[in-house]
Amino acid sequence: MMGRAAGHSGVKSGKIRKAASIVVAVAAVSLLGWGAAKIIRSPLFTVKVVEVADLPGEAPVDAYSISILADVPTGKENLFSLDLAPVEKRILTHPWVKSVDIKKRFPQTVSISVGLKRPRALVQQKDGTLAYVDVDGSIFGEAGLRSFVDLPLLVGQYNDQAERMAALGLYDAWQNVAVNGKTEISSVFYDQEKGYRLFVSYPLMRFGKIDTNESGKTTIELGFIAQRDLVTHLAKIGSVLKYLSENNIVARQIFADLGKKIVVKITRGS
Repeated sequence: MMGRAAGHSGVKSGKIRKAASIVVAVAAVSLLGWGAAKIIRSPLFTVKVVEVADLPGEAPVDAYSISILADVPTGKENLFSLDLAPVEKRILTHPWVKSVDIKKRFPQTVSISVGLKRPRALVQQKDGTLAYVDVDGSIFGEAGLRSFVDLPLLVGQYNDQAERMAALGLYDAWQNVAVNGKTEISSVFYDQEKGYRLFVSYPLMRFGKIDTNESGKTTIELGFIAQRDLVTHLAKIGSVLKYLSENNIVARQIFADLGKKIVVKITRGS
């Protein structure tokens, strides 16, 4: 009987110790939670600084504009509880901003880095205003005639992003057409029924030298060209322009949409 009583007493003592351990653990967790909550609410972690980094000097948007758009509640919000999603959403409303990276830097700083869009061309919209075309063919912002004057202009019936991307691909392929140093596309016109028309300038030569005071300006009726034939077809046009350049001939219009044949209409006196 005594053995049973002692055994029963030992089991009871073990349960008491286990319960006491649980109570201590719960108290410790509660204490840690209370301490963490107190730290989180501490004014030591109140947001006081907003940094905007990695903006080049020639960027079309400055750090001040980004910080105003971010509208981070400095002096009011704790860095632990600050929700960054609305801040990112506000910054992305700027037409030049393509991506946003926001980090919390303890104890009191929000660091913002933005990626900017890179205009590849200008596009004339239906209302006549000019906008930029991004590398993915999307339209953004408003542009003036003096903005990025070296960008090609897309004119005509560009109804969607794919058509603008095709025009950019055409412009890129044209960079391989070198006529005595340089030829330039000033604009790419697109018509849903007739295809592409290029407005091009090329150098003129006099006595074996490039005439720096005058250049040939012409339109090239390109029509619709399959991507697989584009480089070959443009190379043929380049050969024609080279002949015109070396013989000081100004072409008024070049028809390169007639199959394999290329027809040149020249101005009088050339």
